[in-house]
Amino acid sequence: SAVPSPRDRARLARDGIFNVRDLGGLTAADGRTVARRKVVRADSLHRVSTSAEVLRGLGLVRVLDLRDDREREGDGVLTLEDIEVQHHPVIDPTFAWYDDAPLDDEHLLAQRYRQILTSFGTRFAAAVESVAEVVGDGTGAVAYHCAVGKDRTGLLTALLLDVLDVPDEVIVADYARSSAATAVQVSWLWSLQHP
Repeated sequence: SAVPSPRDRARLARDGIFNVRDLGGLTAADGRTVARRKVVRADSLHRVSTSAEVLRGLGLVRVLDLRDDREREGDGVLTLEDIEVQHHPVIDPTFAWYDDAPLDDEHLLAQRYRQILTSFGTRFAAAVESVAEVVGDGTGAVAYHCAVGKDRTGLLTALLLDVLDVPDEVIVADYARSSAATAVQVSWLWSLQHP
């Protein structure tokens, strides 16, 4: 998608934000196209400093922060005039990402995501409602982010695209795009000696 532009992506990357894209342009099963400049998925928007004008240029009026309290206290929170930030911690920080139960490596992520949605479905539903509220009233665009923009952000994206009747294979392809961005983000964090 054209939003954000390559120039915008470079400005965001200076702030350590690598996984940002507009969901607009994806095609639903009935041939309709998801509206552009309405819903943006992202990583680490709490890092925005020099790239604040990029977010304003995207028409954002609301940002959903999907991280938990501990992450927000440790890494900071987005604060920009004219952009409302809502805290939607979609996963309880005590969720056991790792446990002693034997899990099939091939299906590990699917099993974890199923557990997350089963355990925290109401939290994800509240986030979906918050996105729909902005998109429905037509006042601007909404973005949402977690720390990396892959798991929590990816699950919320999958739910939103499913509601819009976007085919599963298109949802999976969008999710897969995060892999390249995540690799760049991890390299950037290592270069700063960030755990």
